[in-house]
Amino acid sequence: MNIKSGRGSAQLRVSDPDAAARLGADVQAEAKRKRERKQPGREGALLTLKQAADLLDVSVATLRRYVDEGSLRYIDMTRHGSVRRRMKFDRQDLENFKARRSRIETARCPSNAKARPTISSTSKSEVYDFAALRDQRASTKRKP
Repeated sequence: MNIKSGRGSAQLRVSDPDAAARLGADVQAEAKRKRERKQPGREGALLTLKQAADLLDVSVATLRRYVDEGSLRYIDMTRHGSVRRRMKFDRQDLENFKARRSRIETARCPSNAKARPTISSTSKSEVYDFAALRDQRASTKRKP
């Protein structure tokens, strides 16, 4: 029986045909589980940065900003010694983020609006006609 892995292949000799069939079924089941783990639609699957940004309908830069400011949780998948940060996102964390960010705006009742205060005092100032004063000064003769 030949077993192929991602980095090469190995040969395994099994004398019992039933054991070989069970082993082959186990290998196929494990491969299927790995494929399902990578599918973003599956419940519990971790989402990449791009998939999470698409789910929230924002850009990748905006998603990174949410992470940097601490608004959004992520799972650190960075390997030891790696410089670049690898982030994965849980679908439930994204749903919680959307729930925290959602708001309902209600219209204000016009009767509850604050009215301007009424002033009971009257002004005692005089009104000057500056244009008339200017014309009066212009019409008088200047002293030589």
